[in-house]
Amino acid sequence: MLAQGQKWAEERKELQSAFFAGPQDLSFTDGANEASRRIWEGLGGLTAFPYSVHWTRLLRPARYFLGRWKERGLSTLAQLALRPVSVVADFLATHGRQSPFRQVTQSPEEDFTWQTLLEQLPEFTVKKALCPVYDERSLRWLMEQANEKKCHGRLRKALVRNDGGKVVGWYLYYLNPNGISQVLQLVATKNSIRRVLDQLYFHAWRLGSHAVSGRMDPEFATDFSEERCLFNLTGPRVLVHSQRADLREAIQRGDAFLTRLEGEWWMRLQGG
Repeated sequence: MLAQGQKWAEERKELQSAFFAGPQDLSFTDGANEASRRIWEGLGGLTAFPYSVHWTRLLRPARYFLGRWKERGLSTLAQLALRPVSVVADFLATHGRQSPFRQVTQSPEEDFTWQTLLEQLPEFTVKKALCPVYDERSLRWLMEQANEKKCHGRLRKALVRNDGGKVVGWYLYYLNPNGISQVLQLVATKNSIRRVLDQLYFHAWRLGSHAVSGRMDPEFATDFSEERCLFNLTGPRVLVHSQRADLREAIQRGDAFLTRLEGEWWMRLQGG
């Protein structure tokens, strides 16, 4: 068994090395585990720590922690006993005037198409040193694939506008009622990030989510902290490889537009 494991590891290294030797300027993954990280870094790649931080915003804190305790083996009897208490606690938390979990009614969600994203994206990435360049074919395919994925939940997307009606951001997330909804892409400016987050939180809460989670954009680290998000570095890592120092440096200083939509985290085959 050990010999088979070593053989598999050597074969994986050979494949990875051949891939790195390809014509691409940049290779990256946002779904790497610890074993993948060791191989990747052993072949000259690096971990992009600014993009490897994950945030979680609690929406129904009592039921969120009840779910975590359930995962850790909380008995069925204890779950039944605590469920009514958690419902009451969450009602108080989300309606209390001074509560950090208080939800305030937001504008209705405004769906959008890939054409809108293609048109609007350059306005939000113009200041980034590194950003994706989509065409109609590639973005349409990407959005269709993301919409078909059901293992994370049902994909929801919404534009966010300011009081004058101008688009100031948007979000895409996989809705998971009675669980944690995962953000696929969140786009905003420093002036609009709070408005975008407030709308996301409200509608995810309205539809039953216990929490919302996503991968950090380093530009908004302070905003997520002030929004009382929880942070962790235990999720999938973002790994990069490039022969170009300018690309590596842009990512390491957090000056790249790299959301989960640009990665492959959401493309997992399990569950469709």
